[in-house]
Amino acid sequence: MKNLRKILSSLLLLLFFFNFFPQLAYADSQEAVTTVALNFRDQGTVYSNVLSAIPAGESLTVLKTEGNWAQVQYEDQTGWVAARYLAPTEEVAKTVTLTNLKADTLRKEASSKAAALAKLPKGTKVNLVSVEKEWYKVEFKGKTGYVFAAGWIDAPSAARPVAKAAPIPLEGTIEVYNTTNVYMNAYDAMAKKGSVGTYPAGEYHIYRNFSGMLNVTRHPDVPGAWINPEEIRDDAPSLVKPGTTTATVTKPSVTTSEVTSGEYQLLTYVNTYVSAYDAQNDLNRVGKYAPGKYYVYKNYGGMLNISKTAGEIGAWINPAQNVAPVEPVTPPASEADQIVANATVNVRKGPSASFKVLRTLPTGSSAVMVGRESNWIKIEYKDQIGYSYINYWNIPKATLAKYPVKTTTPGTSPDGSGTDSPTTTKKLKVFLDPGHNGVAQGAVSTVTGELVDETTINYRVAILAKEILEDRGYMVYMSKSSLNQTVSLTERTNRANELGVDIYVSIHCNAYTDPASRGTIGFYAGEKLNPATSDWQAKSALLSQKLADSVGNVIGRSKIVKDTSYGKSFAVNRLTTMPSTLLELGFITNYQDAMILNSSANQKDLAREVANGIDNYFGR
Repeated sequence: MKNLRKILSSLLLLLFFFNFFPQLAYADSQEAVTTVALNFRDQGTVYSNVLSAIPAGESLTVLKTEGNWAQVQYEDQTGWVAARYLAPTEEVAKTVTLTNLKADTLRKEASSKAAALAKLPKGTKVNLVSVEKEWYKVEFKGKTGYVFAAGWIDAPSAARPVAKAAPIPLEGTIEVYNTTNVYMNAYDAMAKKGSVGTYPAGEYHIYRNFSGMLNVTRHPDVPGAWINPEEIRDDAPSLVKPGTTTATVTKPSVTTSEVTSGEYQLLTYVNTYVSAYDAQNDLNRVGKYAPGKYYVYKNYGGMLNISKTAGEIGAWINPAQNVAPVEPVTPPASEADQIVANATVNVRKGPSASFKVLRTLPTGSSAVMVGRESNWIKIEYKDQIGYSYINYWNIPKATLAKYPVKTTTPGTSPDGSGTDSPTTTKKLKVFLDPGHNGVAQGAVSTVTGELVDETTINYRVAILAKEILEDRGYMVYMSKSSLNQTVSLTERTNRANELGVDIYVSIHCNAYTDPASRGTIGFYAGEKLNPATSDWQAKSALLSQKLADSVGNVIGRSKIVKDTSYGKSFAVNRLTTMPSTLLELGFITNYQDAMILNSSANQKDLAREVANGIDNYFGR
C-alpha cells in the first residue's frame, strides 16, 4: 500500500508539472509584453473582428488563456491576442539571429573603411544589436561591430533577403494562414517567380508595402522576405494600423482606364508612383514620365503600370493626368515637303531659342517645310508659320535639298551668338564623363532589395546620351570606351582640354547616409586652375541649371550647388578649361530615386533629358 501511494503521488506530481508549467507565461492576471505587433480582436479566433493593433513591446494584463489565444486587458479594453507572441515581463526578449548569404567582414565602425574585427565566412550566425541605416550592429563571439546590411537574413525558418536596411514606421500585422512562398523582391512576388523559400503560418509584421506586395517579418525593425497576398487564403483578415479600426489594402475604386495591355501613348509629362494606391491619390511622387510610347504592364483599378519595354515592370501612373490634347494631323500642302516630328517639339517665332514659343507639337505631328536658316527650319502648321530645330524632325532628303542653308540673322543663331557661317555650321563638341572605374567601384546600394550600382548606371546613361546627341548633330567624346576601363581624373580632364571641347559633363549618382535625401544636383565649378574664358563660372552654372532642370523632370526634384561649398572644387571642374558640371542624377541610397535610376527604361529617359539639357544650354 505504501508503494502504491508513492506511485500515485509521483504520477500526480508529473501531471501537475506537464499541465501547469506550460501555462506559466500566460497565468491568469499576469503582466506580459508583446514580442511582435499583434491584432487585438473581440474573440479568440482569426475570423473575429479586429478592434485595433498592439505594437511590439507593449505591456498588458493576461486575464485567461484558451488554447492558442489569451484574453488580455490593454488600455482599459478587453480583447484577445495570439498567446504565443506574449512573454512574461521578467522574461528576457529572445535575441534576433542573422545569417550571411556571402562572406563578410565585422568592422569596428559603420563604414567600409573601418578596421576589421573578424572575417565572417558564408553561413556565419551573429546576434543583432541594432539597425543603423544601411548597417547592422551585431555581436559575434564576444565582439561587437558592424556589418553591411545587404546579404544578411533574419530567419528562424526561412531565408529573408534584406530589402531595406533603414527602419520605417510600423504598418501593422498580417495573418498568414498556410505555408506561403517568399521572394527576394516585390517584382518576383508580383510575378510569383523565383521563390527563395517559404514562411510558415502565423502572424507577421508588415515592414513595407510596395505595389500591393508585402515585405513581412517576425521582428518589427528588421526586414524580411516578400510575399504575394494572392497566395494567402482569400479570407485572410485585413491589414491593420496601430490605434485604428480595421484598414484594408484595397484596389482603387475608380476605374479611369480600361487599357490592360499593349501600347500606351503619353501625351504630356505625367507623375510616376511606386504603387497604384499612390497613383490614384497623388501620394509619394517618385518622378515623371515624358511624352511618348509606353507599354502597359498591369492595370490595377484603372491605374497603369507602364514602361518603355514591353513585358517589363515600370512605374505607376494615373491616366487622368494624361490630358494633353492630341493635335490632329494637318494634310500637308505638298507631299514632297511633308516632315514628321520625332519628339515633342517647340515651334518658335524666329530661328533661335530666344524667340517666343508659338505652340508645342507632340511626337508624330506632320508639318510642311517651307524654308531653312542654319539649323532651324521654317515650317507651316495649320496656316501658321514658325521655326523649329532641325534635329527634332524626320525630313526627306529631297526636301532638304530644296532648302539650302541660309545665313541666320545676326544675334539669332542657335547659341544666341550670331556667328553661324553662311554655308556651314560648326559642330559643337561635348565631353561626357561617366564617373568611376568598373562595377562596384563607385557607390552601391541595396535599398530596393536589388543591387544598385552607380558606375553601371553612369556608363549606361552616358552611352545612351552620346547616341542621342550624335543624332542631333553634336560631336561627342567619352572619357572611357568600356564600363570596366580604368581612367584617372587627370587623364579624363587632360583629354577634354586637348580636344578643345565646348562643355564637360561628368555623370554620377549620389549617395548619403540619410535615406530621405533625394533629387538631382548639378555641381558647377567654383574654381578653375586655367579657364579658357572669363565667364567660365556663369556658363558652368547655366550648364548645371539646364541639365538639373531637365533630368529633374524624371527624378522629380533638382537644384544646383557651387562645388566649392563642400570644400575644394571637384577635380573634373577644377582641372578643365571649359564650362563644366558634375551632374548627380539622383540618390541611389533613396528608395524612390534608386527605383528610377536602376530601371533600363528610365535610364533612356534620363539620357534623353541629359541631351535636352545640353540642347537648352546651347539655345536649341
